Amino acid sequence: MPMTAASTFWLDALRDYKIDRPLPLPYDRYGGSHEHRTDRGLSASFDFGEDLSRAFLARTSMSEAVPRKLVSLVREYIPEKCRIWNLYGPAEISLGCTYHVVDLALDQTIIPIGRPLPHYRCLIHDEFDQLVIVGQQGELLVGGVGVFAGYLGRDDLTTKALVEIDGVTYYRTGDLVRMDSSGLIYYIGRQDHQVKLHGQRIEVDEIERCLLDTHITACVVVKFGEDHLVAYVQGSGISEEDLRTHCRSRLPPFMIPSMFVVLDHLPLNANGKVDRKHLPIPDFSSLSTSSSIIYQAPRTEMEERVHDLWCKREWVTIAVPDCSV
Repeated sequence: MPMTAASTFWLDALRDYKIDRPLPLPYDRYGGSHEHRTDRGLSASFDFGEDLSRAFLARTSMSEAVPRKLVSLVREYIPEKCRIWNLYGPAEISLGCTYHVVDLALDQTIIPIGRPLPHYRCLIHDEFDQLVIVGQQGELLVGGVGVFAGYLGRDDLTTKALVEIDGVTYYRTGDLVRMDSSGLIYYIGRQDHQVKLHGQRIEVDEIERCLLDTHITACVVVKFGEDHLVAYVQGSGISEEDLRTHCRSRLPPFMIPSMFVVLDHLPLNANGKVDRKHLPIPDFSSLSTSSSIIYQAPRTEMEERVHDLWCKREWVTIAVPDCSV
């Protein structure tokens, strides 16, 4: 975009957000009117204590769902005259395909990814490849000038990723979104981040959004085996019990992770995203199992009747569960 406006731009290719200190920024020496960062990069700037009050005309954040905590920090530290844009788009469509100008005066809990940029089209399809109605969740398909031609040497992946509709090639993003009555698109989560645990279908992105409302900078929720959800969080000064208490007050019981692992830094891949393959394997031996349940006698007449029925049928002593957990 800078080149189309005959402007000079500086590419901060050496910046590393995995370190504990800020690096010198190009505009400290050369100045600038616009800045473009990912939401993770902007969050790291606040963690590093950078001076973000520079007189930029606009800042853009490349993100899916902007964390509520980040919006609060932007509202507090970035000058009012600076316009904030939220852009969305995967690499397969040349990065940016939707935009939204963030109104910091509004107390929004969810920031939309907005509307299509010029020369792009967005469709939302359900699991049967039919268009959804307003407010209904579905997969985002993007068509337009920036859609890629395919994966080099991987025709199998290309066939799954691209679909032609009414003569236009669309890319299946794999992102779940919804559109409101005004045409704004809201990011919900990844299609492949849906997991099934004990018969319940769970959106791990919803758990991650809940955790990001605490004093942490990043998190990722991973399913282990058939019985456990593990939340890896990046932060300091917060305990597993604090995180569990926070989740209990906002999420149904089946969505609360079995374990919380607090790390100084989450492992990142070359694209700056969490590298799930290099997350530490949790130790589940500390978790309570059915064999470690302490016997508790019936406390009410109803509990005693149910207890007696089960004991007669199974010929075992049944522990009464602690319903306060």
